[in-house]
Amino acid sequence: MSEAQSNWKKRNRNRVRKYNRAWYHRRGQTPERKRRRRLRMWFHTKKRTYGAGAGEYIVKQRKKQKGRCNICRKRRKLVLDHCHRTGKFRKLICHTCNSGIGFLKDDLRLLRRAIRHLKESV
Repeated sequence: MSEAQSNWKKRNRNRVRKYNRAWYHRRGQTPERKRRRRLRMWFHTKKRTYGAGAGEYIVKQRKKQKGRCNICRKRRKLVLDHCHRTGKFRKLICHTCNSGIGFLKDDLRLLRRAIRHLKESV
């Protein structure tokens, strides 16, 4: 898409939305079908990324954890934490906590050092 087209779309947002809605309805693409398609694509992506059963595992785990991160307990968008060596699923955690674990390279020694560092700094 050219810059001129992008600028035109920004200036005419409502017109573009109206056109898109009409286009979807002409082709039978209702919001419910769109939602179902998105869900199918989500399951397909999880299956391709983590293997069969990942989508179902995430749905079950999300209910168990009541939609909260397993580490900080906040309600955020959750990601599937897994062991990179074994591929085994752990729990659902938020992106922030996942990044923290990732920066410490899933190494318990580094995590203990970080905890000690925080305790000594207080």
